[in-house]
Amino acid sequence: MSDAIPSQIGFTVSKRELSERILLPKFYDPAVGAEIEAIANIADFITLRELRDAGMISLGIGMEVGSSAYGSGSVPFVRTSDLSNWEIKSNPKQGVAERYIQQVPQDKSVEAGDILLARDGTYLVGTASLVSSYDVPCIYQSHLVRIRVHDRAPIGVGYLLAALRSRIVQRQLQARRFTADIIDTLGDRYLDVQIPILRDEPTRQMVNGAVFSATNRRVALRRELDGLPYQVSRRTLPSQDVESDYTTIAPRHGFVVRHHQISSRILLARYYDPFVHELKEAMASDCDFISISALEKAGEIDISTGIEVGKMAYGTGDIPFFRTSDMANWELKSDPKHRIASTIHDMNSSRATAKPKDILLVRDGTYLIGTSAIVSEEDCPMLFAGGIYRVRIPAKSALDPYLLLVLLNTSVVQRQIRARQFTRNIIDTIGRRFYDIEIPYPKDPLHRQQLTDRAEEIMFERAQLRRTLDRQLLQFSEGTDDSI
Repeated sequence: MSDAIPSQIGFTVSKRELSERILLPKFYDPAVGAEIEAIANIADFITLRELRDAGMISLGIGMEVGSSAYGSGSVPFVRTSDLSNWEIKSNPKQGVAERYIQQVPQDKSVEAGDILLARDGTYLVGTASLVSSYDVPCIYQSHLVRIRVHDRAPIGVGYLLAALRSRIVQRQLQARRFTADIIDTLGDRYLDVQIPILRDEPTRQMVNGAVFSATNRRVALRRELDGLPYQVSRRTLPSQDVESDYTTIAPRHGFVVRHHQISSRILLARYYDPFVHELKEAMASDCDFISISALEKAGEIDISTGIEVGKMAYGTGDIPFFRTSDMANWELKSDPKHRIASTIHDMNSSRATAKPKDILLVRDGTYLIGTSAIVSEEDCPMLFAGGIYRVRIPAKSALDPYLLLVLLNTSVVQRQIRARQFTRNIIDTIGRRFYDIEIPYPKDPLHRQQLTDRAEEIMFERAQLRRTLDRQLLQFSEGTDDSI
């Protein structure tokens, strides 16, 4: 069944049904009421406003630190685009100095076990994720609502997270999403969303426990996965690599570039980032370096780019159309914001489709450039956008896709990507300079196999846990008519 709002010729709204003089038709979407009525025999409903007023939950709106604070430190500044697959990205694209934590009022604080809900931001409105112990301390932006569940609440945080992500709640949130200037927002209308409370207490407890434990296990595995790139080299790397700071060039007063070192008449200083050379020297004893172009010429990998299907294709079907923002934590989002018709997929499947174990890497898009993900069976069939490279490893290749995924996320590769990221018009791109990137290839076959095996094991378990989480959403659809 599609999650898209069903099309119909029209519907009638009486004057007494109008709320706050709102005349936007989708606000009165009759499918919302039909879905609520369909599960009224197994669930009661309560709004976030009622939960807040009863002291069962507390809410907070985030704050803005200003763009001048970006890159000033390692405290994550969580934005709407940092919420993905029930969790927060392991490397939010903006970090700020610790002093900004002291400026956060108590009513805007965030703790492990809180929920962050996106209330502004067009396609990301309604996205909800759990804050883990690995995510704090952090600051969250004003486009996010922090929801904290208290002990006296009739539901746990795991249950509420599942309810917020369920179709019946998401439909209400989308109906309440209005455009304000150039951005969509829920405003305070999210407070009146009806949350289904299943009457069967064992089921509520089962959903709560399954969601909470699966989410936290996924985060623990994510942390281990993030550590694998640091195990590629067994040598002690330069200290500036420790914090995984890929977004800034190593601080120093300056460096010298000789005339013979100038490449393709490029005079951008960061292109010659000396820290990349230091990393390569430190890893040279136990890693060989080979360029992406050399791997392609040797037939070890095959590279292609995606396409743009156009906005008119969005929402026409159920086939995922993955964009750069649909990648996080080495995987694709289970709920990409755009889906297309199967006919559009079939027309373009020879050019921009992917299959399991393909790697997608962001080519265009400023902060997301260099982000990569491995395609799973659940992601297919699909198409991907033009700002993405697809890296496919032929069956005859000696290179394993899980090992390549680890290598692409090493500091030495990410630093090279940042050094080669140029601005084109209003968007950044790495373009074909991606082919000049040199990846570290561990010399020890046993070490390579260990990295490969562990990466595959982690990704497999995370995928299983994601399926577990997604299954919990079905609890809120029992009793509904699939024709709704």
